[in-house]
Amino acid sequence: MILLSSEQRQALHEAGVPLQVRDAESHEVFYLISAQEYHKVRAVLEQAEEVDPSYFEFSDFVPDA
Repeated sequence: MILLSSEQRQALHEAGVPLQVRDAESHEVFYLISAQEYHKVRAVLEQAEEVDPSYFEFSDFVPDA
């Protein structure tokens, strides 16, 4: 866990939206969100979408001649 400095904490609260953070070496961008927001997003992403297997059954398919 990384602890935020008071300056970083202030920037996070002033942003009001997920804050972009860039790694100075790799230039990779990360977004800081609250734990509450993270758990909401994670729950949505983890929902298994059930797909009707009949959509993939082609045994009855007869192409137009």
